[in-house]
Amino acid sequence: MERRRRIVGIVMLVFLLLALALSLDYILVNEEHECTGAGCEICAVLQTAEETLRAPAARAALSAVAAAAAVVLLAAVIVPGAPRAAASPVSRCDVLIA
Repeated sequence: MERRRRIVGIVMLVFLLLALALSLDYILVNEEHECTGAGCEICAVLQTAEETLRAPAARAALSAVAAAAAVVLLAAVIVPGAPRAAASPVSRCDVLIA
């Protein structure tokens, strides 16, 4: 039962993040459309997309994703022994100077 709840929660989170991404994409693509005035369908969908991004659940999901990304990036930088690039142009700088 616990496993099923976890799977349902993950699926719901994926759908929420997908809705947020698609809403943002629609806003960016149609921001400067040729409005037909009253009853413009694109304006109506733009308003719905903006309301989707303003929803409290959207803010919570975006905050959670940002926090998770920050933790992963910090772990990659701080944790000793984490995999790093073996050789890069910057790490070879002393060889080029000598």
